[in-house]
Order: sequence, then structure tokens, then C-alpha cells
Amino acid sequence: MSIDPVVFMKLILIGYLENLGSDRRIMQTVSMRLDMLLFLGYDLDESLPWHSTLSRTRQLYGSEVFKGLFLQVLQGCIQKGMVAGKRQAMDSVHVMQTPAILTTPRRLNLTTFHRSKLTTPRRSKLTTSAGAN
Repeated sequence: MSIDPVVFMKLILIGYLENLGSDRRIMQTVSMRLDMLLFLGYDLDESLPWHSTLSRTRQLYGSEVFKGLFLQVLQGCIQKGMVAGKRQAMDSVHVMQTPAILTTPRRLNLTTFHRSKLTTPRRSKLTTSAGAN
């Protein structure tokens, strides 16, 4: 599958600005973001190129030609005020929720449920200050 050179450079620009480390990650992110699909000119039902197409196209240009071309595109975007030219990074961790939390029954707040029957607990004699004799 071939790729339009403009779409290719836009995908690489997205990967650079969003700090996406692999072609596979670029394509996964783009497929879930409407703003990126609009930027690329793709409709919701239109299929995106495979991630391997990005790798093959990058190899086709060669590393020096690719870097020079990409820097020209990036400089043009910075000059037009489209981007600041800085990477954006976010640090986050996905945490799995334990099944016990999912199956624990919800407890009622008895303070608000039975306010008229609420009694305050008595203070234990053991909680008196340690220095009192």
C-alpha cells in the first residue's frame, strides 16, 4: 500500500509532537483521535495506512533525506504559528482495578440514612491521657 507524501509527513509530525515512539503507536493514536483524522484529511470510515507503510516510506527516503525534509516541514509549521516546535510529554500509569473492589457491595451511609436514630459512641476509659493518675 502506498501513502500520500503529505499524509506521511503529517503522520511523522504527529509522532514527533505527541512523543510517540513507534510507527505502530502513531497509527493506534491517530485511529482514536478525531482531531488527528481531520488534520490528515481522513473520514471516520476511511481506513488508515498500515504502520509498516510508514517504516517502508521512511526507509525509501533514506535517513539524511528524511531528516532534512522533516526539519523543513517542522520549520514551516513553526514559522506559520501552527506549532511551537516543542514536544509534549505526559507521565501516567495504567492501574488495573482489583476484582474485589468490583464485587464489594456498596455500603449505605447510616449517618444520613437514619439521622434521627444516630447515637454518638461512648469514649472508652482507656483513651484518657497517659499522665493522669
